[in-house]
Amino acid sequence: MISINGSSGGGQMLRTALSLSAVLGKEFEFTDIRGAREKAGLARQHLTCVRAVAELCNAEVEGAVLGSTDLVFKPREVVSKNRFVYDVGSAGSVSLVFQTIFPVLCFARHEASVELIGGTNVAWSPSADYIQNVFLPLAEKFGARASFEITRRGWFPKGGGRLKASVLPVKSLHSADFQQKGLLKEVRASVVSSNLPSSVNVK
Repeated sequence: MISINGSSGGGQMLRTALSLSAVLGKEFEFTDIRGAREKAGLARQHLTCVRAVAELCNAEVEGAVLGSTDLVFKPREVVSKNRFVYDVGSAGSVSLVFQTIFPVLCFARHEASVELIGGTNVAWSPSADYIQNVFLPLAEKFGARASFEITRRGWFPKGGGRLKASVLPVKSLHSADFQQKGLLKEVRASVVSSNLPSSVNVK
């Protein structure tokens, strides 16, 4: 079993460990989760990631409760179920949940659809728009393919946003070359807001 100490890091250490554990079939124990944060331990978004990946690979888990600072994760085979729904229960980032389960769904047996409920545009995390317009187009260059739709925006503190995605399975991924920038063809911008009247115009 791989041992990981999170005393110097945040949630990304845990999310990466979950993804790799499920794909590679490696057990791990994680201590002092988010130890470098003011509020250490599993918050709702992290707990959703744990429970989601655990379901996807039929894992045996210890310590999957709010506020837990220690976790044991033992993955099994990636399941063949093809539809999943996960609700963070707060404005916790659904983008970070998607990034955690995406590699696992890439190596599932069948195409899988997922609906995530929570925050789509919240501080300190990539927006759902970033996932749709940057992350997934880049992932496609490595051979991963997914459709993605933001069906409702979710803001702090209530959340309630929804996104839907469908991920196609792959047998393997390949390398990609990003050394050449290429020519700038166009610039586009998307502006979304909360709690502003419709009379407010963006110029």
